[in-house]
Amino acid sequence: MKIEVVYAPEGAVSELRHTWAFDQMFSTFATQGIKSGQKGVFTREELQPLADVQISSLKDFAYFTFARINGEPVQLGMPTDYRLDFNDGTLSLTFSLVLKDGKPRPHRFEVDIHDPTVFVDLVLDKDNPVTLVGAPASCKGAFARPNENLQDLRAGDPYFESTPTEYGSRILNKIRVRCH
Repeated sequence: MKIEVVYAPEGAVSELRHTWAFDQMFSTFATQGIKSGQKGVFTREELQPLADVQISSLKDFAYFTFARINGEPVQLGMPTDYRLDFNDGTLSLTFSLVLKDGKPRPHRFEVDIHDPTVFVDLVLDKDNPVTLVGAPASCKGAFARPNENLQDLRAGDPYFESTPTEYGSRILNKIRVRCH
């Protein structure tokens, strides 16, 4: 998965843009029975009913996205601009989550991405997992995959939380942004 942390012009975090690539086994299973104009090729329009099901199914799990600003939980809106794409035998789900209660220029923005039921394995992209879009120059982002740490970003900030207490924290992908 790849995540974009998007900032509004005044410096507040405004949305999170997700792109999740599914493995080929799930992609093959999920596309069985979908009628397409060309075998093994699917348009966004043909995949839209499946995208609707995917987004609807994720609602009960908060889209596996848990955000905090300055340590306080943030409410996320319903997904917007969602779609599925099919390339080289792999489905990719793209969607945006708008922050309902963003605060101007947060000192700390944290996002944990994981399945609390420990059923779905979510893995950050190895090459370019996190991008800050329109962030103030004073903001620095870091990420950690499961079992990695964020000591470099936590240094000198005793209030910077790095892990929640739930069982799923053992497999979470952590994204942290700190602005000075």
